[in-house]
Amino acid sequence: GGQPMDDEQAREAAAVLRHVADWELAPSRWDLVDGLLDAMEAALDSGDAEALAAATADLELAGPVRIVRIGSSQPSAAPPLIRERVNQLIHNLSMAPGYGVSSQESGAGPHSGREAE
Repeated sequence: GGQPMDDEQAREAAAVLRHVADWELAPSRWDLVDGLLDAMEAALDSGDAEALAAATADLELAGPVRIVRIGSSQPSAAPPLIRERVNQLIHNLSMAPGYGVSSQESGAGPHSGREAE
């Protein structure tokens, strides 16, 4: 395992995943995305931040390329199975420790953010 997961990485990963549903890719690219979702799930399960960051970066690169090569298969929207996995992953990321909690807020009382006069 590498670095412990932090909320920044979980948010970054979730942000990229939210775009996936809007992508239009050739079937071979969706296969690639499917494999990267595997990698992200594994990283999340093991709490490996480095692996999650790497898979997130790869996923961004797997996104739509402007040029559709002549003779390549027509891009299509995300298959239902991919959408389902993406939604599940976003949910799992949102449950990751520290997600949505900035380091300043954690452990502070109800009056956080206001210094006593």
